[in-house]
Amino acid sequence: GVGDVGALDAVAADKKLVNPHTGEAESEDERAERLRIEKEATMTPEELLTIPVVGSLSLFLSRLDEEYTKSLQRTSSHSIDYVIRLRDEVPLIQLLTKVQSYL
Repeated sequence: GVGDVGALDAVAADKKLVNPHTGEAESEDERAERLRIEKEATMTPEELLTIPVVGSLSLFLSRLDEEYTKSLQRTSSHSIDYVIRLRDEVPLIQLLTKVQSYL
């Protein structure tokens, strides 16, 4: 009957994506790719070499440090896995030091 179509179905039916250059229908993935290509076409060579990172670098590294500590706490200190995990501490500290000097 009339009430068989849900609100989301009605919105999805109304949302038809059309490529403005060709007038043809396009999927959301096709639109995203087209917009990425169009944006890259207007970027300078320096901008093309820059990789945008979403989120906070310091927050990411804090979480990495917390996860490292948790992994040590969950491993028996008498096991080989613990000794192997301890070897990860030096590169982690080096990374944290580099980021601290960067920030």
